[in-house]
Amino acid sequence: MISTLKSSNVTWIDIFQPTRKDMEELKSRCALHPAIVSELMRPSLRPKVDDYGTMLYTVLHFPVFDSKRRLSIPIEVDFVIGHNLLVTVRYQKLPPLEEFHRKSSNERMNHEFAISKNSGYLLYYVLRELFEYSLRELDHIRRNLDKIEETIFGNNEKALVREILEVRRDILGFRKAMKPQRTTLESLLMRSRSFFGEDMKSFFSIMLGDYLRVWNTVENYREMIQALHETNESLLTTKTNEVVKILTLFSVFAVAVSVVGEFFSSYGFGHINFSTFLMLSTVFVASLSGVIFYLRKKGLI
Repeated sequence: MISTLKSSNVTWIDIFQPTRKDMEELKSRCALHPAIVSELMRPSLRPKVDDYGTMLYTVLHFPVFDSKRRLSIPIEVDFVIGHNLLVTVRYQKLPPLEEFHRKSSNERMNHEFAISKNSGYLLYYVLRELFEYSLRELDHIRRNLDKIEETIFGNNEKALVREILEVRRDILGFRKAMKPQRTTLESLLMRSRSFFGEDMKSFFSIMLGDYLRVWNTVENYREMIQALHETNESLLTTKTNEVVKILTLFSVFAVAVSVVGEFFSSYGFGHINFSTFLMLSTVFVASLSGVIFYLRKKGLI
């Protein structure tokens, strides 16, 4: 599906789930290089920038949270950039891009689109919207981290193991989408001066700064979940050690009782007078107390 918007300076063509017919129409309208058309027909695994002289071809991925899977999924956007042409191609729904495109259909609603002097300005405004959306997408991770932090000392260590691992997987998915973008954005920054003019370099520097803001937030959350994971593991280890201590104490009592029982069964309870019984009981209690004292001194119980 192709949607076309035009301002006084820029044409923006947005394509959702491109078909071969869409690509043939786009090729004839925009005189695209055959290699670009071939690239647009299928999703790409990695972000990149290719220079075709009069056009740049860029691939970026933006994480979108899937609430059912509790995982951030990378959504690809392909950009074909001419001097007064911007083509965006999406293979899946991407809410912020769709919303920006919808608002841009009315220039009065979208000042950024209306004042774009060339495709570089429009690209900057589009990417700014996408990075702002990425920051908002991180809000659910922050809420989950706060929830874990509040409950981690509430005697729920086992229940939190799965929660921590799911949040950790979500952060890793977000990082997987965002990390490779830096090299691509730096390449765009280097090409901006020659392709769009000197005044565009500052805009692309700001765009790289927006990316770094998202990236630094992700890294901060990664460190937080790692610290929470280690804390929860320490609490689980402490609780396991307490169980081992109790089992050790029970095993000491069990051994002592079995020894006494074996003694009485060997000699017969009826053949032992009271003074002998009292002496054996005293020895048994003293020995048991000594073992318990030793275990406590060693910190085993």
